[in-house]
Amino acid sequence: MAATPEDKKKHDLSGPAPEEFLQQIVDSKGKAVMEWYNDFIKEPPSVDAFLDDNNVAKNRHANILLYDHSRVLVEDDFADDDYYHASWLDSYTKKNGYILAQAPFDTQTTQDFWRMVYSHRPCIILVLVDTGGDKDKQKKQSNGTVDERFWPKKDDKMKLCDGRLIVSVPEADQDLETRRYTIQVKEKKAKAADIFKTTLINFRKWPTDSKVPDALLELRAHVLVQQARAEKEALKKKEICGPVMVVCPSGVHRAGTFCALDIVLSRLSEKKLVGLRTTVEMVRRHRYGAVIHYDHYQALGNLVVKSAISSGLISPDQLFDAKNAGGGGGGEAEGGGDDEKKEKE
Repeated sequence: MAATPEDKKKHDLSGPAPEEFLQQIVDSKGKAVMEWYNDFIKEPPSVDAFLDDNNVAKNRHANILLYDHSRVLVEDDFADDDYYHASWLDSYTKKNGYILAQAPFDTQTTQDFWRMVYSHRPCIILVLVDTGGDKDKQKKQSNGTVDERFWPKKDDKMKLCDGRLIVSVPEADQDLETRRYTIQVKEKKAKAADIFKTTLINFRKWPTDSKVPDALLELRAHVLVQQARAEKEALKKKEICGPVMVVCPSGVHRAGTFCALDIVLSRLSEKKLVGLRTTVEMVRRHRYGAVIHYDHYQALGNLVVKSAISSGLISPDQLFDAKNAGGGGGGEAEGGGDDEKKEKE
């Protein structure tokens, strides 16, 4: 069936050049960002698996739904249940390039999480939670749940599924802010060639959903380096490099914001175009509730401008001139609306 004009519009993630993107913001005194945000904030869910009585206890948050069309199925021989609160999302270059997953919060969800990892073999597991590292510190969330470390300490093992699935950490790089672990997942009697090996990156400078950290651009650069290493290793072994799994307490707020930023900056690097609004719309079609906080959306716009300046796509003089021409505002979006303008970004 041929794609309709509406389908083409829905999947067109291109956007204006960085200069135009910046000018749209400053011309509206920051109000354009609020307009774009209001455009995509309402979308109806289809969530049958989420509402299934057998799955209710596996959802960390009762108000964060899981779309049926994009949910990640856990299909293996360890259990009959295929449910985990996680969604597929296309990256800029790859279909199903990301898995956005809630962090496990009890014995059952921890087991299901590692079943999902073993089934879909992510090249990186990016954990946007401050678990306290090897001290097993627990961070209490607003709903009373706790962010517990859900992977073993170095040289320890975690036995799941009645001992049939084993998770271990043979190596660990203990940086104060970003900790990197080599993770091995295998079946009990697996041969060496059948052991799945991946990297877990624990970024500890994003302890709450309320604020996007300034170091997000540096984190993305770190992830890209690790992803390039994983792709090189997969090519050498003639294997397919798996998705990037992004984990936060809900699998929505921090994870969705990071993935949206990664997609926008990948496009900016390759095509010199932005597409912030259309990217966030696409993320929200796959992961219910992503970028629901206006502060996150505003921070994304600011990070895009910052990246464009650092990469030379926008000069500091252009930013200064745009602010003056627009009467202020710059990359900092303000609240309110503007009935005279409906930007396409």
